[in-house]
Amino acid sequence: MLTGCRGSSDVVFVVDSSSVVDYWSFGYVKSFLADLVLDLAVDSGQIRVALVTYGVVVLERFNLIRYGERDDLSAAISSTPYTRPTRQGTNTADAIAYVRQVLTLLLPLKDVMFLLRSVCLSVHRITEKVVNGF
Repeated sequence: MLTGCRGSSDVVFVVDSSSVVDYWSFGYVKSFLADLVLDLAVDSGQIRVALVTYGVVVLERFNLIRYGERDDLSAAISSTPYTRPTRQGTNTADAIAYVRQVLTLLLPLKDVMFLLRSVCLSVHRITEKVVNGF
């Protein structure tokens, strides 16, 4: 388990599910997050986690108070369905606005939001930086 953090925190994973993300990439991100939450202090209530996906439409998969145990949270992330978008578009700004406005209406966020963009785009940008010497 991760140690060294004091107090409580809220973690909102905002995951790209736009037309540039294929089934396998979405599954890779889900697997990473499902493993990651097993190391968070969710069972003690110290950390609350929410999941939002976005593409053309922003979808709240679950809010901060839905899961209070790591195993349940990990299973919920793993079972989040991949929905192939019918239109192209990546509304990152809408996803961030959703988290800031809608999720915080019920419970104010305490600390953290993670935005996970397309695996393909991230790998391309990292490769480009390495090739061009940053």
